Amino acid sequence: KMRKDSEFYQSIMNWRDIIAISGGYSHLIGLRRDNSVVAASINNTYGQCDVDDWKNIVAIAAGVHHSVGLRADRQGITDMDNAMYLAGMISLPSAVHR
Repeated sequence: KMRKDSEFYQSIMNWRDIIAISGGYSHLIGLRRDNSVVAASINNTYGQCDVDDWKNIVAIAAGVHHSVGLRADRQGITDMDNAMYLAGMISLPSAVHR
């Protein structure tokens, strides 16, 4: 059971204008009505919550330790674990990997 005084819980309770939500192993991401993205996590070890500068997003998805978004121009954007991406374990040919 989630403690209501936890930072994770409090962060999510402050989200507003959310039109879509997706969850990973220990994080949630939300798509706002203004096409920006918010995230909350128990920990951000893999950078899965580094979405503050994502703009013009129309779809989101969260994986075990990563988050992905689709911009209105159909370009993908992700903040997944660099080690997995660079090791070739994950292939996103049209993604912008930051």
